[in-house]
Order: sequence, then structure tokens, then C-alpha cells
Amino acid sequence: MKLVATGVLAVAAVGFLGISLVPGDSLAIGALRSALEAATVGGFADWFAVVALFRYPCGIPIPHTALVPNNQARIASNLGKFVETNFIDPDDISAKFGGWLSGEGRFEELAGPLAAMVPKPMRDSLTGRLVSGARDLIAKYRREIADHAADVVRGWDPKQMADTIEDYVGSDLQFIRLNGTFVGGLVGFVLFWAQHFLRLAVA
Repeated sequence: MKLVATGVLAVAAVGFLGISLVPGDSLAIGALRSALEAATVGGFADWFAVVALFRYPCGIPIPHTALVPNNQARIASNLGKFVETNFIDPDDISAKFGGWLSGEGRFEELAGPLAAMVPKPMRDSLTGRLVSGARDLIAKYRREIADHAADVVRGWDPKQMADTIEDYVGSDLQFIRLNGTFVGGLVGFVLFWAQHFLRLAVA
């Protein structure tokens, strides 16, 4: 997708340069020139925005670029809070654990031959204690688990972290670049004709 997005931008840029050298100023040439110019600007702007998330554009340390590696500590801290809030909820996890323990044949699977010797009230009591104990453990150590997740991310190599995140969301970001090129071209085309008809109306 990166090659496709870059290729489309290159075609727009080369097309704009080429048509700028074409003599004459017909409506068709003007509309195409306007569309290619806007497509080049739109595609380049979105290329810059996407690249600026993960690295310095063309290796130049422009302020407010390479946002992911330069904000690694903040990302790690926020990730830890997100994990704690959304993934380590004691009530939710213990409820799912209880549902799993109460599944058909689960006790026999876990206890084996001893299952036949345990009456149902004792099974229910044991299940309740396991669920309660799991909830208490999660509530006690949820912060430590979240902090560990944050420490792991904080300890990553900044470039490795940026590359990992880019691998997960890269395709979607390249679609943004494609949209910037195509939408830019469409806007340039529409604006050209809007200006043309406006001049006709005023004349």
C-alpha cells in the first residue's frame, strides 16, 4: 500500500510537471493542470502527515514530527492506564472466569475422577471461592500489571516501537495518503470549473 500511495503521488507530480510544459491554455489543459496540481499538493501534505507520526520526514528534524518515538514515555503511561481501565476489570474478568468454570462438564474436566466424589453444593461453593479469589487477586495486582505493560513499552527501542505501530496501522494510513491525492485532484478540478463559470457570469 505504501508503494501504491507513493506511486499515485509520483504520477500526479510528474503529470503536473509535464502538463505545465505543454503550450496553450485550453480549458481541458487548464482543468487537468489544476487537478494534478491539487492532487500533488494534497498527496504530499498527507505523506508528510503520515511520515511525521513515525519519523523525521527525509531525516530532517522538523519540530513536532517523529511524534511516536519522541512521545514514547507518554504513550507507555497512557497505554498502562488504558490496559488497567479497559482490560483488567476485576468484576468483568471474574464474571467471565465464573462462567467458564460453570460450563457444562468443566468440573469433570478439571477434577478428573475425583469429580464424581464431590456433591453439587460443594462444587458450587468451590467455584464461588475460586471466582472470589480470582477477583481479589486481580483487584490487588491490576495496577502492577498495568505498570508492567507500560514499562515494557517504555523499554522498547523508539524506532522499533514506531515500526511496530506502523506495521499494525500502516495500510489504513496509506489509504489516507491515497485519499489525499484523489480528493485533492477532485477539489482542484471542481475549483477550476467553478472559477471558469464564475468568470463567465461576471463578464
